[in-house]
Amino acid sequence: MLEITLNIEGEDKKFTQGKITLGAMRRMAEMDKRIKELQESSNVDDTGLDVLDEMSYTIVVLFKNQFTFDELQDGLEFETMDEFNEIVEGIFSKVGEGQGKPAPKKTASRKPQTK
Repeated sequence: MLEITLNIEGEDKKFTQGKITLGAMRRMAEMDKRIKELQESSNVDDTGLDVLDEMSYTIVVLFKNQFTFDELQDGLEFETMDEFNEIVEGIFSKVGEGQGKPAPKKTASRKPQTK
């Protein structure tokens, strides 16, 4: 389950999301590609601001628009870049936890037969 706490209008609000959509996974793949391109780029003028925006939009999509881009931008609070990285990595690593694992089998519950 994904969780994030944002300060919205002076109040901490916790948001959770249990399931991930295919669209959110696609956005994550696009964001990963852009991050790799930025890391490999020799363009010193590329500040990475578009990657931060992409990350923010991806988080909004992951949480199925429970909050806006602006609420995320203004409400995600942290004291250090390390803390920011922990928050973001925590969200994105939870999304990737289920990748490659088979879905659990659903079994119908059986009532004992009585004679």
